[in-house]
Amino acid sequence: MKVKASKTALVGVVAFLGFAVVMAAIEYLAFRGQIAFGRHYMHLSGAGLAATYLALQGGMLASAALGLWAVLSRDGYLGHRFWTALFLAAAALADFLGAKAAGWPTTGALYVAGFSFAALRLWHAILRRLRRDMSPQYPLLRFPLLRWVLAFGETRKAFRVSYLDGLSPVEALTRVRGELAPPPALLTEDGQDVRKLSKSEAIEAAFSAVGSYDVAAATAWLGERGVTANRSTFYDVRDRMTAARRAELHAVTPTKALTTAPAAAQASATKTPARKAPARKATPAAADAVVAPEKVS
Repeated sequence: MKVKASKTALVGVVAFLGFAVVMAAIEYLAFRGQIAFGRHYMHLSGAGLAATYLALQGGMLASAALGLWAVLSRDGYLGHRFWTALFLAAAALADFLGAKAAGWPTTGALYVAGFSFAALRLWHAILRRLRRDMSPQYPLLRFPLLRWVLAFGETRKAFRVSYLDGLSPVEALTRVRGELAPPPALLTEDGQDVRKLSKSEAIEAAFSAVGSYDVAAATAWLGERGVTANRSTFYDVRDRMTAARRAELHAVTPTKALTTAPAAAQASATKTPARKAPARKATPAAADAVVAPEKVS
């Protein structure tokens, strides 16, 4: 179920307001610690005490703002994260030393320093959330550590598919679990996964799919499905297939000639009219008749 954009914006505003309140409290404590650091370690007084706070907290806030700018511009912000952490570490150390020098209990000094790091963690969590919403980026291992432990083989396959094909971890896991039924685009005419065929068989399937012996078209067809082969292999397979086709045609032609010859002879025999027997000449009736003798009266 997708969350509406208005609700997402509301959650973002509430998160930023909460972060602002936390940062205000931490900045107040950090200000006191760094003022004490400037007084006891740098021997500053009056308005000059603000220089310590502005140098450390100002540098940290500027680096944090540059990190936010980089995220909104969809640029890398690893360098800004490093400098923000560096300024914050220096500020936390100054807070701790200033608090100790001012006579604060150790617990209070650690509290101020510790919550400075907590603020850094919150800030980078917000930046990471923004970056993921604007341009999805997946963690290095793609999957939680516990999944790697419980199902290492399946997770490794899904990690490989996710990294090489640029898929989300969920999509990669779905594809790995559905290997027995790959997408139709990866199937040959007889239903085989083209990725699991040998190079020669895959090239034959490509020629069959494009409907010709065009090497460029077959190469492109296989490339779209993640299968590559040397160009010489394409030509070898093409020559073998054309030779086999030629031999098949030569084998079929004499057979057709032999089977059609008797039929042609029979047809010609039926079409030739039968010769009629010569007509016998008629014999005169006088010649064949026997004259009876006249009866003597």
